[in-house]
Amino acid sequence: MPKLEDYVRNVIQSCASDNSYLVNLNWKNLEETIKIVKGRAKVVREVGSVLTLAEFKGTSISVYNDGRLLIKRLDKKVDVNDFLKDLFGVD
Repeated sequence: MPKLEDYVRNVIQSCASDNSYLVNLNWKNLEETIKIVKGRAKVVREVGSVLTLAEFKGTSISVYNDGRLLIKRLDKKVDVNDFLKDLFGVD
C-alpha cells in the first residue's frame, strides 16, 4: 500500500494568512502522482502541458508538471497532511 511519502517530498506553508501550501512532489513517481491528482480532483482548466488548475473538496489546487503542487486557501480546520492523504488516497 502506498504511503504519502511515496508521492510527497515536502510541504511548505507559503502563506499563513490564507492557509496556502507549496508541496514538492516526489520525482520518483512524478507522472503517476500527477495522474492521481488529475483523476481524483475536478480539473477546472489546463494551461498547455505546464499547469493544471483543479479543485478538491472545495480547495483550489494548481498542479505544475515540474513537480510542484500549490494548495490555496485550505480550510483552517483541515490538517494539510490529512488533505494530501485524502487527495492521494493513502492512509
